[in-house]
Amino acid sequence: MSYFDSSYIAKFYLDEPESEAVRRSAESLGQVRCAVIGQIEVAAVFHRKFREGAFDAGAFREVMAQFDDDCGQGLWTWLPLTTALAAKTTPAADQSGMSFMKPLSPNYTSGFARTRLFAAPIVDMLLAYDRRSP
Repeated sequence: MSYFDSSYIAKFYLDEPESEAVRRSAESLGQVRCAVIGQIEVAAVFHRKFREGAFDAGAFREVMAQFDDDCGQGLWTWLPLTTALAAKTTPAADQSGMSFMKPLSPNYTSGFARTRLFAAPIVDMLLAYDRRSP
């Protein structure tokens, strides 16, 4: 199973450093999972790019349409995030001593090769929940 942070999903659509590696990885995996909040975060990235002038209105509509189509085709699998699951992650994070950081931050030095990009215990919980779902 694979999991991408929303920043990697956004990078799939943008022309940025490592975007090609993200695209190759996503396409080779065939199905990538992300917490459902990622769907909103990706759309917010595109809107920010539009606001900042990186996209004109037509490009914004085009990237949003492509993202919606890819969601519909199942490229991205959105894992449910419930209050109960969120409540379970807080103690897990506290006990594991893990640190949270955006995977593309300057402090992220492990490289792109990983598909489990952050907070492994939380990702494990999401994936375990996904395996129970029909």
